[in-house]
Amino acid sequence: MASGGTHPTLVGSFVGTGAAKSIAEVGFRPKYVKFVNATLGATAEYMDTMAADSVITHDSGTDGLVTTEGVTLTDNGFDLGTNAVINGSTNIVHYVAFG
Repeated sequence: MASGGTHPTLVGSFVGTGAAKSIAEVGFRPKYVKFVNATLGATAEYMDTMAADSVITHDSGTDGLVTTEGVTLTDNGFDLGTNAVINGSTNIVHYVAFG
């Protein structure tokens, strides 16, 4: 296990729009983001080693790699595409971002 240094963490929530959305209030570039869509009962995750605009979803017992309309990291957070698990219209989505 690596030691030393601090690794920022932030927990937040938002209401999905179904349209591209930026989450810029994280304040750092995450290495990993976990999403919990409380409306759908589904989860998703993104790691900084993945291609931009992708996301791994876990929905109704099915896991999938989405390669478009997913997550793209920014220096202060992340941008979301239109994938329903991470940004479904009017869905309540919680996230935890690790730096």
